[in-house]
Amino acid sequence: MYKYYLLRTERTTNCTSIICYGLSVQQIVQVLFVTDQAYNKLYKYYLLQTKRTTNNLCYIRNNIYSKNQNIMLETYPTILPEDVFLFYIKRELTDEEVAKGIIINKYGNANTGTVFLDSFAGLVRRLGWKEQTVYADVLGVPTSDLGATIRTLTGKSLKDWLDFYVKIGTRELLAKTNKKISEISLELGFPDQASYSHYCRERFKATPSDLRRRLRLKK
Repeated sequence: MYKYYLLRTERTTNCTSIICYGLSVQQIVQVLFVTDQAYNKLYKYYLLQTKRTTNNLCYIRNNIYSKNQNIMLETYPTILPEDVFLFYIKRELTDEEVAKGIIINKYGNANTGTVFLDSFAGLVRRLGWKEQTVYADVLGVPTSDLGATIRTLTGKSLKDWLDFYVKIGTRELLAKTNKKISEISLELGFPDQASYSHYCRERFKATPSDLRRRLRLKK
């Protein structure tokens, strides 16, 4: 089970759990602080972790959280699936990618600098198209908490991340390999070829075989 911090930010009538894997208190405040209500929750957590006794709420605001939101977003930009999953089939980085300082981590994805997202993206690459409950079980957390964390840190749902990765895998495997559709189905995490064919018809408006011909004609 991954080490994590559990924070709760109340929203009107319900409570959303946000899990921040591998983040320091400073990073948590910088990345997730969005409302005064959430701020107070984070402040209590900060006191718990640091044993500070100050009652000055401005301490964190002035010394940890940037007043200028643009600077905060520049320092901690939103990480999207396309920033992480650069390819399905391993390849060398382009000169442009190297110039951007992109580093491929041990999972085969672009490094995000965040332990949780790196681990989650690595799991996506390993498991592929699976139910969200499967990911939550592997990570040892409730499904709702996992979904809330992904959306909070990236602005995208867990399903959006899976969808983006499977689309990349579909395009590359169909266009660049001669693997059977049944093999591709299993490799991308689908239980059978029928499920994968249904996915392709929904996402690409074509069967896997038709999509393969279309992609190869574009070469």
